[in-house]
Amino acid sequence: MATASAAKNFPFTLEQIKAEKAERRLRDFVKQAWSIIEPDVPFVDNWHIGAMCEHLEALIRLEIKNLLITISPGSSKSTVTSVCLPAWVWIQNPSFDWLCASYGQRIATRDSVRCRQIIESPWYQNNWGNRFQLTSDQNEKTKFLNSRGGQRLALGIMSGTGERADCVLIDDPHEIEDRWRPSKVKRTIDSYDQTFSQRGNNPKQFRKLIIMQRIGNDLAQHVLEQGNYEHLMISQEYEPARSKVTSIGWRDPRKKAGELLCLKRFGPEEVKEAKKILGVGGYRAQHQQDPLSDAEAIFKRIDWRYYMEDPHELAKEMSCVVQSWDMKIKDIKTASKVAGHVWGMKGANKYLLDRTCEHYSFTDSMRAVVRFSDAWPMAIAKLIEGKACGPAILGVLKKDIAGLIEWPPEGQRMDSKTARCSACQPEHEAHNIWLPDPQKYPWVEEFVEYMAAFPNAEYNDDADAMSQALEYLRGKVSSDSVPFGIGGKNLWNIR
Repeated sequence: MATASAAKNFPFTLEQIKAEKAERRLRDFVKQAWSIIEPDVPFVDNWHIGAMCEHLEALIRLEIKNLLITISPGSSKSTVTSVCLPAWVWIQNPSFDWLCASYGQRIATRDSVRCRQIIESPWYQNNWGNRFQLTSDQNEKTKFLNSRGGQRLALGIMSGTGERADCVLIDDPHEIEDRWRPSKVKRTIDSYDQTFSQRGNNPKQFRKLIIMQRIGNDLAQHVLEQGNYEHLMISQEYEPARSKVTSIGWRDPRKKAGELLCLKRFGPEEVKEAKKILGVGGYRAQHQQDPLSDAEAIFKRIDWRYYMEDPHELAKEMSCVVQSWDMKIKDIKTASKVAGHVWGMKGANKYLLDRTCEHYSFTDSMRAVVRFSDAWPMAIAKLIEGKACGPAILGVLKKDIAGLIEWPPEGQRMDSKTARCSACQPEHEAHNIWLPDPQKYPWVEEFVEYMAAFPNAEYNDDADAMSQALEYLRGKVSSDSVPFGIGGKNLWNIR
């Protein structure tokens, strides 16, 4: 009876206590708001949620002005930052202005809608609805205002804006595919420098927040080089040597090397699958937040040289022109790609004249060989790696395409992929390898990025095609070994 009496006289209900906790701490707010935006997905709490929330709270208190969070995909980073944080801040400061950007308008709009969903929910309105109301005349998917002057604007990172804010929040500024698009990465960085970094209402109280997974020479690298960002780095697998104490005294709580971020969300099997799909380089960037630097690359981006001439016109000056093909193992999209190159030699220099690198089927691979043979008749030798489906393609086409060579030649041992490419490195460092103008041929950028990530790239097929072409051009095989075939044109509708 005494317990019942005490409960009866207690001035606060359980719901009021929970609301008070949610108002005071972002982590509690996220826990309670989760079911509103993810009704079918149970909330999985973990120490990394607390780590993000602690640093975000410090950002709002201006204990940190510029915050970079790099963390693995699937760690609820967007839900915590882009969705919950603005709604939570408006409880204490409804006049706070947000400028929220992502790599695409669709993603930015998605999180804007989810944030508004929380604010309009009965849970939020019952507890804090008396503090402000969303305005009826400016309540859109991408922009909404409240009655106390606060606003949340969502836009793509490439969008220009004249709007200002108390905090710029950039969530995933790059698509994963941007790792192969250095020009797009540069445009993103330029947009940050020229637009978003300058959009503060009050310079002394202007906060900048970037949260992302790494892809390479990206926006995170850019702001870290500037040196004015606090960096919260949380890797998938714990690496003690990379663990650092942040300015608010936080340290990764894990003790053992290799300990995973959150076993309930991403266990050993998921890690194994991620490494298989992404490759070592992709995994280290996206999950370990440790992209391979250009200094570690066999083929450094800075050492490539570019020619401005038309490749077909340039080929007329070549002493030798050769096709080189690396065929895929399986006829599925998750397997390797088919890489086909045309290389020419002029003096000491080697020139990449044409290239394809796609998920070709067996038939499409044959069509590609025929297409390149028609486009480059001066490429007498056509090297096809004698693995995967290469021998089958040789068997089908050898009576109709002149100069097909199974590589390596009979009796010659094939070195490892890394050894073959290492043999090309001196020519690359000496600036003897030339590529077409990337402005005219956009595929050049992809080629450079694949080569920069070798041997840990998602696809290493370009490396195989290049190395065997350069080996041939270096004269390791005499020209009289090149077969000439009959060069027929009736290729049973392959063209």
